[in-house]
Amino acid sequence: MTEISPLRRRMIEDMTIRNLSPATVLSHAAAKFSRYFGRSPDRLGLEDVRAFQVHLVSTGISWPALNQTVCALRFFYGVTLGHAEIPERIAYARTPGKLPTVLSSDEIVRFLEAVPSLKTRTALTTAYAAGLRASEAVGLKVSDVDSDRGVIRVEHGKGGKDRNVMLSAQLLGILRVYWRLARPPVWLFPRRDGNGPIHVQVLHTACRSARIAAGIDKRVTVHTLRHSFATHVALIFPVAGHGRPRKHSIPDTLSTAAETILEGAVWKKVSWRHGTKGRLTARFAALRIRIADGNPQRILDKGQQHMPGEEAWLVGEWRSNDERKHYLSNLPADTTSKALAAAIKARWVCEQAHQQMKEERGLDHFEGRSWQGLHRHALMTMIAYAFLQHQRLHKAKREGRDTARLNRHCQPSDARS
Repeated sequence: MTEISPLRRRMIEDMTIRNLSPATVLSHAAAKFSRYFGRSPDRLGLEDVRAFQVHLVSTGISWPALNQTVCALRFFYGVTLGHAEIPERIAYARTPGKLPTVLSSDEIVRFLEAVPSLKTRTALTTAYAAGLRASEAVGLKVSDVDSDRGVIRVEHGKGGKDRNVMLSAQLLGILRVYWRLARPPVWLFPRRDGNGPIHVQVLHTACRSARIAAGIDKRVTVHTLRHSFATHVALIFPVAGHGRPRKHSIPDTLSTAAETILEGAVWKKVSWRHGTKGRLTARFAALRIRIADGNPQRILDKGQQHMPGEEAWLVGEWRSNDERKHYLSNLPADTTSKALAAAIKARWVCEQAHQQMKEERGLDHFEGRSWQGLHRHALMTMIAYAFLQHQRLHKAKREGRDTARLNRHCQPSDARS
């Protein structure tokens, strides 16, 4: 084993105590810098760093790899050697923006069918269907698959962070078939001896072989599957049977109009309160949905689609004149149909009063404002109206008392006359 120099060991220790990863990769970049000049890096200055950068560019190094070397040298001089003035003068290279390679749906099918090993094929399918990196896919454990919640737990992902990713019904079925055949004890994709997961190089090698076997001209890596996953996703409007964290919610059906969602719903006759002419009743249908949220994004040939937002109630009202109205409500999931109907109708009454007050109190000049601004002005107007009404009623009551008092004082003299 090659002996590590004291400076390199100190650099690794400095990165380790700061929980920076990977410390050995960056320290290796600093060691290459030292070997290029044949001297200890603490005896090299800023001009030497510039000459080393020119050398790396001439060798055709990629820009991300060059910036990794720059990062290592800035850390070495700024932290390990304590030269605070040097790091700011070591320039990063501008990384050109490139579009990722993406496989079509047909190419994905051909690619995965070309993988002969059941374990490797399932691992690559999981990486594609859940949008995982190669290290995240091989590091999965059997306990990380949560079929009840419909998520896969990823531990120690990029930056050492944990997160949950989606587990679609199709992927869950594939994983169940794989588990019945392979019976992995701890690691979802274990090595042959069972001591730990398979190496990421197994997936990279399988990608190269499957690309040739499938006759795909594009360069295919595990990360290509991750890019394809983000492109092929189709967005959802209704809730897919169970809740998913909004941050990682990737739906599997297209956005749907409210009328279409409620076409197959059960309409029930609901009575929510007594009115002046008896019970108030109407036919209602309610379903839990996930609201289409955010700016629309074009998804291949699916047109403009929205990402899913928070769960809510979609409530449909079928009136006696055959008119149908649709409402959204953020009431809890266990709310009854009667409570939903009462809340919807109470809100409708408030909106009607709002519209009437807008017309009567001259709020038309607020047209074009945001809903928040309009509601703020409406609220202030309602408060002012309530105050003025209170003043009028108080004045009328006071005048009534004054008139009654005056009548009492005047009645005896009228009687004497």
